[in-house]
Amino acid sequence: MKLSTLLILILLGAAAYRYRSHIPGFPLPDISYADVQGQTRSLSRPDKPAVVGFWIADCGYCENMMGALQAVRQKYPEDKLDVVGLYLNEASEADIAAAAQREGYAVTLAPAQKTQQLIEALQSRFSIRGPGRDIYIVRRDGFFQRVATVDQEDDFRESSVVVPEVEAYIQKAL
Repeated sequence: MKLSTLLILILLGAAAYRYRSHIPGFPLPDISYADVQGQTRSLSRPDKPAVVGFWIADCGYCENMMGALQAVRQKYPEDKLDVVGLYLNEASEADIAAAAQREGYAVTLAPAQKTQQLIEALQSRFSIRGPGRDIYIVRRDGFFQRVATVDQEDDFRESSVVVPEVEAYIQKAL
C-alpha cells in the first residue's frame, strides 16, 4: 500500500470518528451577558450545556416558547443544565425581573445588553427567525442545535412536541 493511500485512510478514519463523537451543530457568536443576579455569563463558552430562548414583552410566540423552557427547567437540575431566557427589549434589570414574575417565567432570565447588535449577530450567524420562534441547545463547546417552536404556517408547535425534541439534544449534550 502506498504511503499516500495509507495517509488518506487515516485522515478519513479520524474524520469519521470526529463526526460520530459529536452532535452536528453551529458555533454561537460570542454572547456574554449579565444575568438578573449580576453574574457575567457566556453562551459561547458555557460551564455546562444550556437551553436558550430569546423573548420580548407581549409576544405570543415567546409565551409559547417560555412554556417549553419551563418544562425543561422542571425536569433537569440546575447543576446539570442552564435554562436561559434572554430578554431582547430595552429595559432595566428590575423591569425584566418584574416582567418575568408577572408573566410567570421561572427560568433563569437575563437582559441582553446591546440588544440591536445581538439580534443582528444572531440573525447573520444562524438565521434566528425572531424572538420566541426557536429554542437553542448549546453544548459545552459553544456549538448549538435549534428546535423550532413555530411551524411553517407560523402556528405554535405544542410543548408536547417541542420538549421531546429539545430533550433529545440535551441528552446528547450532557
